[in-house]
Order: sequence, then C-alpha cells, then structure tokens
Amino acid sequence: MRNLNPDWRWKKVVEATENKTPPLDPFLRHVYQVCIGELQDQALHHCIDTITTPEEKDTLVAYFLSGESTEKIASGLWMDYEKVRYFGQLMIDMSYFRDKLEIFRYADYYLNNVCTEDKKPYIRTAVDIGPEALHHLHQLGAEASAISADTFRSGALALAYHHMIKSRGQSITSPISNAALKYMTAGTKLIKVLDETKDEEITGWTTAKLAIEERRVEMTVDKLDLGPEDEVFH
Repeated sequence: MRNLNPDWRWKKVVEATENKTPPLDPFLRHVYQVCIGELQDQALHHCIDTITTPEEKDTLVAYFLSGESTEKIASGLWMDYEKVRYFGQLMIDMSYFRDKLEIFRYADYYLNNVCTEDKKPYIRTAVDIGPEALHHLHQLGAEASAISADTFRSGALALAYHHMIKSRGQSITSPISNAALKYMTAGTKLIKVLDETKDEEITGWTTAKLAIEERRVEMTVDKLDLGPEDEVFH
C-alpha cells in the first residue's frame, strides 16, 4: 500500500532546517530561506505561521480535502491568495493523490493521527458534506448571504437522496427508512415552497427572513411530518 505524504514538501523543508542544509529544489530552497530569515516573503511567512498553528492548519487541510478551490478558500476566509496557494503546495498537495480513494484514506489517517480534537468535525464535514458547510461555519454574523433558490433546492434533494441510499436493504419500518421518508417529504415540500416563491434569488438575511415569515403559517413542523424527536433548525 502506497504511503500518502501530500505534505512531503514541508517535511523536506523541516528536515533541511534541522540539518542546516539548503534543499536543491528552487521552491523548497525559497521556503527554507524564509524559514531561517535569509529572505522576506510576507505571504509565505503568514503561511508558515498557519502551518505551525495546529488548529488553523487543520482548518485549511479540511478545506482542501473538501475539494474546494484555492480561490474560494482564500475568498471565504479573507486570506491572501498566495498564502493559501503556498499552504496547498506545502501541506496538502491535492495533485499528489492518484484518486479519490487515496483522498478518503488520507482524510481518515489525518483525522485519527494528526488532527486536533476540536477540528475533527471539520475533517468529517469536509469529506461527508462538502465545502459549503465549512464556509457556513466561518461566516460572520454581520456578513450578508446570497441564498440561491437553485442551491437550496438541490441541497434538499441531495439530503433526501442521501438518506434514501442509506436505507437500501433495510426494512421499511426501520429508523433509517423512516428518516429517509421524512426527509424526502420535507424536501419535496420545501422545493414546492421555493417554486412558489416569486424571487429567484433571496439576497441578504432580511429578505430571507421575510420570505420565511410569509410561509411560516403554511409550513409547520406538523405539515413536514417531523416527529417531536427530530431536531429542527431554522
């Protein structure tokens, strides 16, 4: 089985620093010189700060494992693009993986052997749900959100489909089958609500709240066929 080391460049730099031997590779030599203070590169310096801060490192690793692009990671976290690009090259080079199976295997290894306890949910979220959920976790309360009806619709369908697949081979009365039916019903009704909404794009939380309030009386928990044991978020 192939050992997975998408952070091989950073390991080479650490080894070179410890041995005080400059690497031959031009890029690694540049990183080495910044590490020992011979050169100034602000973006790279900030990247090294992140790498050496475990919680921040784990967060960025999660974003890369989710398949998100460097541009969107930088934009979503208000980070300098060059800093995020450096991080990808040094810590989690996605081009290193030959296929998705290796990505899943490395994510499992990272989760159980490297990741800090507080950031383990980030790794799980990245692989199981995707980058949108991570961006939501890092959205400041004052930030305006552009909520696409199409995105919301596809998300509801994806959730229903996920539970339906998990219920295959199970009794129709099993808990997972019941959950699948509930989410399918809820998803279908939510899609109907979206189709009835005149605005194709709901921009900003104020407009979103108004749209929700308009449907509040019609779309109750009872009508969604959710039991008291279900958690309902709004």
